Amino acid sequence: MARIEESCRLGRGRRDNSAGLEHFMMLYAERLRKSVFAQRDEEQRGTLESLEVGNSVEPKKRMKGKKGVTGKSNGHGDFASRSSTKSAVDTSAMSAVIGALLGSPGSATKNAKDSPKSTRRDAIVQESIQKTTAAFARLRDSSIPAADKLEDVQRICKVIRRLDNATEVQSDPNKMIGTGVQLRIDVSFEALQVIHMIQKFYRVDQGTNADSELAPVRELCATTLDFVRFVVRTAWISLSVDRKAQASEAMGVLEKRLLKTPFGERNSSEFRKLVQMYSEERDAMGLGRTSSPDTFRHLEWYLRNTVENSKLQMTLDRMAGRPIYFKLALDSQTSDDQIVLARAVIDAIPALKDVACFGKTGWSFVYGGTSKDDVTRVRNIMMKVADRTGIQVDDQNSQFSTPAIHIGQFKFSAAGPLRSAAAA
Repeated sequence: MARIEESCRLGRGRRDNSAGLEHFMMLYAERLRKSVFAQRDEEQRGTLESLEVGNSVEPKKRMKGKKGVTGKSNGHGDFASRSSTKSAVDTSAMSAVIGALLGSPGSATKNAKDSPKSTRRDAIVQESIQKTTAAFARLRDSSIPAADKLEDVQRICKVIRRLDNATEVQSDPNKMIGTGVQLRIDVSFEALQVIHMIQKFYRVDQGTNADSELAPVRELCATTLDFVRFVVRTAWISLSVDRKAQASEAMGVLEKRLLKTPFGERNSSEFRKLVQMYSEERDAMGLGRTSSPDTFRHLEWYLRNTVENSKLQMTLDRMAGRPIYFKLALDSQTSDDQIVLARAVIDAIPALKDVACFGKTGWSFVYGGTSKDDVTRVRNIMMKVADRTGIQVDDQNSQFSTPAIHIGQFKFSAAGPLRSAAAA
């Protein structure tokens, strides 16, 4: 635990230099993957060298065998080097040592777990998890007054920040080489358990009476860039110690969070960024862009930008999941100057902030409303805007009130933006 705390102090903090961290997280995936596997190979080779010296019966022959171990690495997980080592080292002994290094079942792992130091370390980690579990349980208990939960709030915030900072250090390719395998195993395991606790609290807390005393925890558990980074780092550390299933589990929690986020709570300036980061990092881990074709279908709209104009993209994102829409198709004779004037009027009227104006082969005004009355009200305002700017509406190709509307290759409805069958 002392080593974990030391790693925490090396972290830059959860919200320091947010823009720089975001840029780093989007670019470092491939470099991280190379680093974690190169680190794992180096640790294995070092242990195997020690094993050879300790078990040596014919020193001269062993020295020849070591040459294959200390050969140059290509920096991409030097499997050829490890293959040549097999001929110089007893296979069963090698398997045991690698098992101990990676935390997989084996005699070496069993011996390590039986050591007093390992037992004490495991006990400390388990005790921390149990205390955090109890604190989250108290926060969810409605029979306990919010004022009596302040100590639990403080503990949970401290644990989340500690693990967030620790994962920041241990997932950094430039710092990972200085961390041990067992430390990464402990941190990634505890972080995964806390991620599950965060998800459970977030799910239960949604729609309840928001007690201000729980605000600090609520902020750390929200669907934000910080939360996504925390989960992604935990998954990468799990991969670095050969625990792919654990990495997949962490990314699965994040995927479920993104899928279940209500459309009305999907921040148009951030949600798309979160989905893209999740998918790109997952793909870089070798887990695929999403866990299933159905998940891909429900997140596809967000996986890449459909228009170049970021303001228009956010307007379209806000329409996702609305129950009713209208589309005013404009006459083919509409000029660019008329469109510019209409957009200026739309920007000046707050009631029209969610109206999108776009077109490739023809211009349209599109809006997604919360009710029929909402759609009727906004549509009437837009008809006046068209009239005053001299724009003619093409009634034949317009949709004045409809539960679904097509925008490009996607169909917008209460189910969200899904690729239409014709475009699939």
